[in-house]
Amino acid sequence: LLHLTSGNQDKAESTWLALNELGETHYLTLFKTGLLEIVNDEVTRGIQHIEEGITRNHLDDSLNKDMDTVIENARLSLAEDI
Repeated sequence: LLHLTSGNQDKAESTWLALNELGETHYLTLFKTGLLEIVNDEVTRGIQHIEEGITRNHLDDSLNKDMDTVIENARLSLAEDI
C-alpha cells in the first residue's frame, strides 16, 4: 500500500502479485484489485471490488475500516469529477 500511495504503482503491483495465489474472491485480492482500479480511473468498479472484499472479510475488522475509508475517499473523488 505504501508503494501505491507513494505513486509507485508498478512496485505495488509487483509486491502484490503473491496475493493472486489467494484467488480472485479472497478479500485481500479484492482489495488490491479495487485499489488498482481506482488509481487507473475505474473508480466505480474499484469501489465494487472493495465492497465485496469487506463482505468477504470476517477476520480483520480494522482492515474493513481501512477499506471503508478508501471507498469514502473514492466516492468523494467521483463527486468532485461531476
